[in-house]
Amino acid sequence: MFRKLVWCIWFLSIALVVDGQTINILSGKDKQELHYYKVLQDKGYTFDQVSSDTELPFELAQKLAYHKNGVYWIRILVDNPSHYGGKFTLFTLPFIDNTVYYHNQDTQSWTESRTGVLTNTKARYFGMSPIYIKGNNTNTLYVKVNLGHLGEFKHPLKCTFRIEKETVTIQREQESWALCLATIFIVMMFLIYNAIIFVNSKDINYLFYLMIQVGGIIY
Repeated sequence: MFRKLVWCIWFLSIALVVDGQTINILSGKDKQELHYYKVLQDKGYTFDQVSSDTELPFELAQKLAYHKNGVYWIRILVDNPSHYGGKFTLFTLPFIDNTVYYHNQDTQSWTESRTGVLTNTKARYFGMSPIYIKGNNTNTLYVKVNLGHLGEFKHPLKCTFRIEKETVTIQREQESWALCLATIFIVMMFLIYNAIIFVNSKDINYLFYLMIQVGGIIY
């Protein structure tokens, strides 16, 4: 009976709304889509204004309609029913130029990270932002999406968010590096083999093979 009551409360909590906004409930899975968020078209707001002014007109939306400024503020509410907090990675699409803000548990202040293909960061190609989700709490995330680089676009752009545990992100990165090193090793073997053939035969075709393989390794 007690277990049924707990499950009933949990399912009802999915429908909870804070300040007119539906909350994303963490399910405990390694990866999860965040479907609920609100959007505010930027008019020169500072982060302090966005995070503290309750009168700003955030609106429920799944797509970003064009406006002249090209900058949008997105507010995401994430509830963690677990007693334990943890480190996560937030993936944002589109990832042209995004700045993610979350409340840092250690410093008790807001922390920001910038990602996107037009930013000079290590994670710029993947739209990955490290965040911390507090346990037994409703966490607020803000994402500043800058689409001004795209110019005017006629059709609204879909905006999606995915969250995953940091341990999963680290494991995938390690696997990617291992695969990269294995590929370089294989190409190096071919390079040495073709270099030996070129030295013995002086065939110009093998020189081109060597150039291509060196270029592949550098890439």
